[in-house]
Amino acid sequence: MNAPIRLLSHEIIITPSIGITMAPADSLNADILLKNADLAMYKAKSKGRNNYQFFTEEMNAKANRHLDIENELRKALEKDQIEIHFQPQVSISTRALVGVEALVRWRHPERGLIYPEQFIQVAEETGLIIPLGWQIMRQSCKQWCIMKSKGLEISKLGVNLSARQFRDP
Repeated sequence: MNAPIRLLSHEIIITPSIGITMAPADSLNADILLKNADLAMYKAKSKGRNNYQFFTEEMNAKANRHLDIENELRKALEKDQIEIHFQPQVSISTRALVGVEALVRWRHPERGLIYPEQFIQVAEETGLIIPLGWQIMRQSCKQWCIMKSKGLEISKLGVNLSARQFRDP
């Protein structure tokens, strides 16, 4: 399949990503087999395309975890479970506090504090990064104003944003 195909005046190269599932080992149900093959195909694409992957139960477990995180993150945004923690930025020469960087955390009601590496990728992939980013900016600015009103001399506030945030009108 790597051989170029001539289509009118264009040369096209196809790079297949193939997902493979096995019956009866993976299932006998056609819908489940198609879902499994689809998961394996996306795994093949994530590995750089132009390859194949066999379905594994870990793929299914990962897809379920992804869906759980997505659903719980939607609830977290609605229920204000997103927190901002500030990391101080200190001048090396004067040792004075010159700014703070906003760090996002998710205060899950059952699992406690969840760090961004466990949910940011899901937020990016699902588009939840947009409302999450706005919530982070609102909370950061609000808390920064409170700190300044209490007399803290903080001239800079750093907030990391997704590239998708900049494309959002």
